[in-house]
Amino acid sequence: MKKIILFLIGLAASALFSLSQAAIVTVTTTNNVSPASSELSLAQALANASDGDEIRFNIPGAGPHHIPTPPAGYPTVTKNNLTIDAYSQPGSAPNTNPILAPNNAQIKIILDSRDGGRTVLDFDGYGTSESAILGVVGATNFTVRGLGFLAKITEGSDTDPAIYCVSFAAKAAAGHVQGCWMGVDANGTSVFGANAGVTGFRFRDLEDFLSDNTVVGVKAGATNAPAQFNVMVGMKIPVIIEGQNLRVSGNFIGVLPNGTNDYNNALAGRPNEGAIQVGRHGGGTIIGTDGDGVNDANERNIFGGVLPRTVDAANGYTHVIEFYGGGPRNNIVVAGNYFGVGIDGQTRFTNGVTVLSGQSGTTRIGSDFDGV
Repeated sequence: MKKIILFLIGLAASALFSLSQAAIVTVTTTNNVSPASSELSLAQALANASDGDEIRFNIPGAGPHHIPTPPAGYPTVTKNNLTIDAYSQPGSAPNTNPILAPNNAQIKIILDSRDGGRTVLDFDGYGTSESAILGVVGATNFTVRGLGFLAKITEGSDTDPAIYCVSFAAKAAAGHVQGCWMGVDANGTSVFGANAGVTGFRFRDLEDFLSDNTVVGVKAGATNAPAQFNVMVGMKIPVIIEGQNLRVSGNFIGVLPNGTNDYNNALAGRPNEGAIQVGRHGGGTIIGTDGDGVNDANERNIFGGVLPRTVDAANGYTHVIEFYGGGPRNNIVVAGNYFGVGIDGQTRFTNGVTVLSGQSGTTRIGSDFDGV
C-alpha cells in the first residue's frame, strides 16, 4: 500500500511539474535572423518551447506582418500540446461569417517562404526533397490558428525541396490547423501557393505509425465553428494525410476568401493534384459535415475547380478527392460540400473531373437521413 501511495504521489508531482513548465510566450519581432536582445522571434520561441506552451504575437505596427522564414527553416515542433495563436496579434480577428459567406478573417501574421526558407524533413516518410514551413515531429495535439502562409511551388528535389505549409512527421498525431489562410495574402487576392498545405506521412519503426486524428478546419462540437475555417489556395495538393480519422471540415479549398472566385492552378499554369489525398489506412475520414446536429451547416467545404488532363496534360488531374494505398477503408463520410460551385450556389467554377476516386470500403456521400 505504501508503495502505491508513493507511486501516486510521484505521478501527481510529475503532472504538476509538467504544468508548471507550460508558459505563454510572446513573439515581438519579424526578425528571425538577428533580433534585438529585448525582442523575441518566432524561431527563438520554437527553439525554446516546452510541452503545453502557447506562442502568441505582439509585433508593433498595424500589419499585416510578413515574417520571412529563416533560410534553414524554423526549429521543428517536438513538444506536445503546443499552440501557435496568431489571432493574439493586435488587430487580427478570426472569421465570423458562416461558411456560405465570404471569409472575413483579419490575418496579421504571415509566415513567408517565397524566398525559399524552409525546414528539410529528413525523416522516414519524408526525405531531403521535402520541406515544411512548420514541421511537427513526433508531437501530439499541436494546434496552429490564425496564421497566413505564403510560399512557392518548387521542383521537389534535394537541391530545391518541395515546400509544405504544415507537416506532421515521425508519429506526430492529433494536430489541428484552424483559422489559417494558406497560399493567399492578407489582401485576399494575391496567391503564392506551395507544393502542399497540410501533410502527414506514415512513419515506419517496426510498425507503421500514421498521422491519425488530424483536423483541418472545424473540430467536432466546436463552440465557434466560423473561427476555425481555413482558406487554402494555389496549392499543388491542399491536404494529403496518411492516417485514420482525418477530418476536413469548414474550408475554402482552391477558393479565394470572397467565396465566389476560385483559383484554378491549371488555368494559372501551375501544377495541381486535386484537393484532398488520403493515404494508407484512412478509415474514419470525414470530409465535410458529420451530421451530428452540431455545426453541420458550417462543416461543409467549398471546393474550387480542377481541370482534367485531357484539357491540360501538364497541370490537370483526374479527381478532386483521392484515396490511395492500404486497401479498403471503412466509415468514410463525404457530405454537405460544394464542388465546383461558389458559396452563392450559382457561380460555377471550371471543373471537369471525378469528385471521389480510389475508395472501395463503406462510404456515405450526402445525408444519413436521420432527420438531423
